[in-house]
Amino acid sequence: MIPFVLLYATGRLPKGQRLLGCAFYVVFWAWKGVEVDALYRLQAQVFGDVASVSVIAKKTIADQFLYNPVWAGPTQVWFSLWKDSGFSIKGLQQRLVEESFGRRVLVVLVSTWIVWLPTVAIVYALPTALQIPVFNLILCFWCLLLTSISRREG
Repeated sequence: MIPFVLLYATGRLPKGQRLLGCAFYVVFWAWKGVEVDALYRLQAQVFGDVASVSVIAKKTIADQFLYNPVWAGPTQVWFSLWKDSGFSIKGLQQRLVEESFGRRVLVVLVSTWIVWLPTVAIVYALPTALQIPVFNLILCFWCLLLTSISRREG
């Protein structure tokens, strides 16, 4: 809710869609939280939950160079464009015609790597029970950054 409240307070949300925007942010980021929790649990099973350099490196590489380019980045772009199009499929299609989806995903991925490469390495070095709470704290600020990038390009 913190990113939504800040966006609302600074007038960065369209007046007619504030309630819908709030619902979007809550549902979208809650779902992403479920995804990341599942990813962290899977990686703990596959790579182990020891904070060794080897395990941290494997988890970071899988997270940033498999999960992000294949799933997280594209879905963030698609849903952000849909939201910025007034939750209209036709508006989304128009935005995708105006600028390539691949370029937008690349912008999100580069900004993701700048923030999340060092972040996930630190998160994966923490005890398993602390990983999701720390991730959520950082995600709050990531959401603000992503929204800022999305609105500037829109």
